[in-house]
Amino acid sequence: MGNRPSSAGAPAPPAGPGGADRGPAPVVLVGCGRIVELGHLPALGASPEFAVRGLVDPSPARRDTVTQRFRLPDDAHTYGHLTESLARDAIVVVACPSEVRLEVLDVALPVARAVVVEKPLALDGDGAARVLAAARAADTDLVPVHNWRYDPSMVALRDLVRHGSLGRLRGLRYIHHMTAPFPGAWPERTLWRAHQRGGCLTDLGYHAVYVFEEITGQPLDAGQCTVRRSAVGVPDQAQARWQAGADVSCDVDLSWSAPASRFEVHATGTEGDAVLTDDGKLVIRDATRQRVIAHRAGFPPAYEAFYRDLARRLLHPPDYQDAATAVRVSRLLDQALSCAQPETGGEDGCPQ
Repeated sequence: MGNRPSSAGAPAPPAGPGGADRGPAPVVLVGCGRIVELGHLPALGASPEFAVRGLVDPSPARRDTVTQRFRLPDDAHTYGHLTESLARDAIVVVACPSEVRLEVLDVALPVARAVVVEKPLALDGDGAARVLAAARAADTDLVPVHNWRYDPSMVALRDLVRHGSLGRLRGLRYIHHMTAPFPGAWPERTLWRAHQRGGCLTDLGYHAVYVFEEITGQPLDAGQCTVRRSAVGVPDQAQARWQAGADVSCDVDLSWSAPASRFEVHATGTEGDAVLTDDGKLVIRDATRQRVIAHRAGFPPAYEAFYRDLARRLLHPPDYQDAATAVRVSRLLDQALSCAQPETGGEDGCPQ
């Protein structure tokens, strides 16, 4: 497992994530899509603890696009597929489409120093549990990415709620409306959404569950949902309600085909409320005033914070708590999805 303390005990932590004599930790990125371009590569460029050594993608065009847009180290190379020799002792970042992740993880987990995985770990909770079991067996750290956990405005909202600034929390609402596939998201597979079994619920809903649990500090209970399926049978719009403890309702409103894009997180308390938007603004209202706090927005600040956290994490033995949370979140979304009947084109109600 490279120069990394293991959970079985032994070597003292190295001086930095790359080790005292090794310099920056080598990173291999698997997948050259939108999230790598907008999140990982800009953040890695601002993170001296890490150095990109490889880019893996089956598309030569995507590999060329990324290498032209970003100034990579002279010893960084591009590859069509991941090999054991490339992954060995590296930080492997898995950001390829969900349906091919298991084969990538099969290569990376036994030999990598750590494996970072964009959401979700797998297509469903059972698959996510198998990934976690493989990581434990290999004694390899498995690090799920959830960018909103590190977003400055979301951190501010979480702290506002947890410090009681809104009084006792009554409810949270997460709204995420999209109008079209992400630009640059697997352009040769224009129907990628048709193959996402959970549709917008397991795509966008994954973020919602993490946001709710991060703000409340509590796991969500199984709840109820309503799903509208597209012509190809996957959830295209979804509304769901979960509970965080006995008193806090957590509502989501999701769409892949809305007339306009929209992202908001609402927190309502007994003494005020707050609304977060994806431009980094947090609007806080109480009985006497309204104030607006602006934060740095977008993927780079969140991913920079993620990689700072990862650098600290690599100084310690593997910790699987975050991966176990990712498995539980996948199972919660599986439960919500299982409530919907398989008819296309209509709305299906889920029992409480």
